[in-house]
Amino acid sequence: MVDVCFSDSVKGSLHLARRGFQGFVGGAVGIITSEEISREERKRLEEKARAEAEERARNALPLAGEPRKVLGLSFSLSMGDIRAPMEGDCPRRALIRRWLTADPWGELEDAERAAEEFWQGSLRDLAELSALAGKEKVRFWVGSGPDSLCGLFAAAGILAEAGGEASAVLLPPWEERPDGAAVTWRGWG
Repeated sequence: MVDVCFSDSVKGSLHLARRGFQGFVGGAVGIITSEEISREERKRLEEKARAEAEERARNALPLAGEPRKVLGLSFSLSMGDIRAPMEGDCPRRALIRRWLTADPWGELEDAERAAEEFWQGSLRDLAELSALAGKEKVRFWVGSGPDSLCGLFAAAGILAEAGGEASAVLLPPWEERPDGAAVTWRGWG
């Protein structure tokens, strides 16, 4: 099974999910209350939330499969012509390069190299999906954002030509927590 997603953040999350979460708790922990609380109370609540996250990580079962079989088609296909070829100095490559090298505060080091590595990594994943099409099952991780949906249509076109088998995991529009709170997710990452 090959997992395909449409963002490098999601790709990293899926790699981690396949490897296992033991010893890793990522993300931010914050506390939102409707009343004012003391610093000590906020710190206690943050520590409790962090401990709960660590407990979930200890109990999490890794996602089946090899981490190397996670592909990220991070081409931001919601912008521009999704039919345009991804070769040479194509418009999409230039667009992504502009995004990744934008540095209004002069803080980035070697942004050009990082942008090129990002582009080449996405191209490698696209080539691997094309090579595996029709040979291995593919599972798409589809969020509600336009890049994810446009990426799904483009990748499904590759599989359709090869007669490949695919399934999709759709990001739920919301989740109700045990305490009754409703959480809306913006992406898989």
